[in-house]
Amino acid sequence: MRARATRLRVRPAVLRAALKWRRKCSLTIHSSRRRSAARLNSGVRRTDRKTERSPPEAVPILKAGAINLSYVEKGSGDPILFIPGLIGLAAQWSHQVDHFAENYRAVAFDHRGVGYSDKPVHEYTTSQVLGLDHPSRVRSLTLVSTWARPDAYYRRVQEMRKQVLLGMGMKPYVKLSSLWTAGPVQFRDMLDSLEAFEAVQVEQAAPAEVIAARIDATLEHDRLDHLPRITAPTMVIVADDDTLVPPYLGATIAAAIPGARLVRMREGGHNCFRADPVSFNRILEQFLVTASFTSS
Repeated sequence: MRARATRLRVRPAVLRAALKWRRKCSLTIHSSRRRSAARLNSGVRRTDRKTERSPPEAVPILKAGAINLSYVEKGSGDPILFIPGLIGLAAQWSHQVDHFAENYRAVAFDHRGVGYSDKPVHEYTTSQVLGLDHPSRVRSLTLVSTWARPDAYYRRVQEMRKQVLLGMGMKPYVKLSSLWTAGPVQFRDMLDSLEAFEAVQVEQAAPAEVIAARIDATLEHDRLDHLPRITAPTMVIVADDDTLVPPYLGATIAAAIPGARLVRMREGGHNCFRADPVSFNRILEQFLVTASFTSS
């Protein structure tokens, strides 16, 4: 459930312990963010299966209970935690981490099961809920291309993606997924970049059964009725041409969170922050400044 960049106090409690954050930070969540590091070891069955290859020495690793998570961290100042969606790769937020590192401490991580993080097989859950479950750690919340309750359209898309993954393999799954996540704009204007990112996804993909479990988690996620409890300043960003998570699902979230601001990007698809990082970063920067006064 990506996201996906709010200054929150900290993402899951994990990063606070591991990175020793002692102040609020902003949180940016894309689509169906998975459960955060701090919550990984609460009632979750695991296998002993680890990532198939060791991370390069330059890749920092965070120990979260029995799970190793790889992450990137740049800049200094107030922290912003960028949480990826189903793809789960910190690299998904590369345009934002590099940009916001100029004035903030920008952090992104590989979900468990993805990239250089460990890859347990069972019981993946979604976590678009930091603002609900850890309100004292969240200064502001930005939800990007996401939903709180899957509808029939979204279920159909995810079920078909899962069938392709299990029946045809990783490369067809990644290429098919790009039709929804990248949108026509990236195919038209940045095909080389898109194909390079697809190669990264294939290279760092989790085993098929892990991805299938993550897809199942997105279909089980339903926190719509709980959203009115969120108290942090919140912005919801949608793209009008998002064919994976239609913008009306994001509008439903914004309507449910008291005082939430809904921002619509005209195009860019599900990964609008990669298709048009300049516009996205400007929108986020403006919100962070406003939110810092609101929450101080």
